[in-house]
Amino acid sequence: MIPILIGNFALFFAIATAAPLCVLPAKDTVEEIYSKGDQNVRLSSKQNLFVTLGIVTCCYLLAIAVPNIGDAMTLVGSTTNPAVGFILPILFYWKTLNNTSIFSCEKMVALIVAVVIIAVSCMSLVNFFITL
Repeated sequence: MIPILIGNFALFFAIATAAPLCVLPAKDTVEEIYSKGDQNVRLSSKQNLFVTLGIVTCCYLLAIAVPNIGDAMTLVGSTTNPAVGFILPILFYWKTLNNTSIFSCEKMVALIVAVVIIAVSCMSLVNFFITL
């Protein structure tokens, strides 16, 4: 009984201390989008409160909706891993090819690879939701 209580407290402490590390960058991003690059424009205290409550509420609703950690890892893996590992590098490569034609071999191959990876990722998500 005591080890379970210690484990529960440790989990609570880990989540309580890690939450600001997730909420603050998200809130800063919303503020940057709101200010449109102007350093003098900041969110008011009321707007800051509503943005923070919105982010925390979205996270809470997602935590309630996902039944176990394995499902959460599957959702994260099938969405962020292809984006970070494949799609973003392809977009950066595409950006380096500015002075080539849109129908050049390099751009077409990059586009085909991106479409295939997006399709496989979508099929993985569909398979996940079908097998629930």
